[in-house]
Amino acid sequence: MVDIVLSSSSDSIGKAIDEYNDESSYNSSSDSDSSRGNTTDEEYVSGVPGLPMEVIQEQLRKASGSRAGTSSSDPRPNTLDEEEVTVYSCAIDIPSKTDEQRLKNLKEWYQIPDEYNPRNLGFYSKSLFLYVIAGSLASATEFTIQNRCAYTVWPGILSGNGPTLGNGGFSLGPGASVQLTAQPGWSGRFWGRTGCNFDGSGNGECATGDCGSLQCTNGGTPPVTLVEFTIGTGPTGKDFYDVSLVDGYNVGMGVKATGGTGDCQYAGCVTDLNGNCPSELQVTASGSVVACKSACEAFNTAEFCCTGDHATPQTCSPTQYSQMFKNACPSAYSYAYDDASSTCTCSGSNYLITFCPTGSR
Repeated sequence: MVDIVLSSSSDSIGKAIDEYNDESSYNSSSDSDSSRGNTTDEEYVSGVPGLPMEVIQEQLRKASGSRAGTSSSDPRPNTLDEEEVTVYSCAIDIPSKTDEQRLKNLKEWYQIPDEYNPRNLGFYSKSLFLYVIAGSLASATEFTIQNRCAYTVWPGILSGNGPTLGNGGFSLGPGASVQLTAQPGWSGRFWGRTGCNFDGSGNGECATGDCGSLQCTNGGTPPVTLVEFTIGTGPTGKDFYDVSLVDGYNVGMGVKATGGTGDCQYAGCVTDLNGNCPSELQVTASGSVVACKSACEAFNTAEFCCTGDHATPQTCSPTQYSQMFKNACPSAYSYAYDDASSTCTCSGSNYLITFCPTGSR
């Protein structure tokens, strides 16, 4: 990771910062306009009025060389990547279409909250903003969602803590995949919707997993297979994740941890339960079984729902139906208190979430 520090102790950088923080250098008065001369919009991408990005880059390289005890004339690689250039493009009160687009991209890519918008901060805070982004990049969790089904799946996503990922839902054709980034502490659930029909405004419905629109703000209607996540915080924080059939089953899902440390077990349901669903649990559409209800949804009794006199791990035991789910999908939750064999943990990992997985991949 590139370590860039904007320090007022470096003469060239400090002078630029001081000039930037002098309100007279970018007020909208005629004096300010004349002091800028004919500087173009593109030249403002450095975030410092009148200083093109190339000048800022050169000053940063010289300052970095001085700190490292090397001559500023030594050839040094250009270590500013596109995202870091974007940070410097966010000049306060200076209109620039280039600035706005780069800031928008940065915020969308890395789920940066509005309170970290550098347009709301002073220039000295931009170095802090850079470190906030750098820290986010270092510890953010990347979800890759892929569809191995022979049909289109519409993933639904509901965030319990943190920003909504993927706008809450989208279409994913056979063989397609998308990547989404979650910050430390994020929690939420993923599920698949099938048999959907949406108009150009995202209005419509799905045969299974429906949430009321293309972009979900509510959970999916059971029966639905769920992937649940709580991302850890800190360098050694544990992520907790599982595949749950507590709300029934509609499509196979699997979760594979990549690059993490710890147990990092595979979680998933590879078996197609729709083909083996008991008639009393079946949901059909156009003559085909499209989902398999949980016993709780089908019968709504305390025994099957782990409520009332059966609301504790000691009094809510597996049933013939939950055992059928467990036999088919050993690493998935089959009923409310199936924690011991179904909750997975990992630290510092990214995750591959697959619809219609084949084995543990």
